[in-house]
Amino acid sequence: MNYQGSKQGIVEFILPHIEHELIGRSHYVEPFVGGANVIEHIDSRCCRCGYDKNPQLIMLYHHLQNEVTYDKRLGYVFPDGMFPDITKEQYHHIRS
Repeated sequence: MNYQGSKQGIVEFILPHIEHELIGRSHYVEPFVGGANVIEHIDSRCCRCGYDKNPQLIMLYHHLQNEVTYDKRLGYVFPDGMFPDITKEQYHHIRS
């Protein structure tokens, strides 16, 4: 995910510092998870926790983590109703 404030462009520079600090530790806490550009690169054997002040973003990540499954044949499978149909007008209203 790319947006203003994203760490996507600098992850290659900050990741070695984070990995060095994680030596001998079992948990990583990302205080500004945003688009998850950093946390996705942290070793999955480490317990990774992401926080953000945007409650809708955290709700999205909770749904993806707890309700979306992966099937080798179908790919990612989303539960019915997770993405309700909205009109173009509703979308633009939400975005404004």
